[in-house]
Amino acid sequence: MMHCEVIFLGLPNCWIDWAAFALLLLGPSLTVWGVCRARRLRRRT
Repeated sequence: MMHCEVIFLGLPNCWIDWAAFALLLLGPSLTVWGVCRARRLRRRT
């Protein structure tokens, strides 16, 4: 993911690549973690 391409608007933004990559990786795992945590909290009460 170390490629600096000219993305939309003609801006060379490497960090946008990294941010999108991180969101793709962390998004699902954070969602699963949030659901599991919500279930745990429901069980306690």
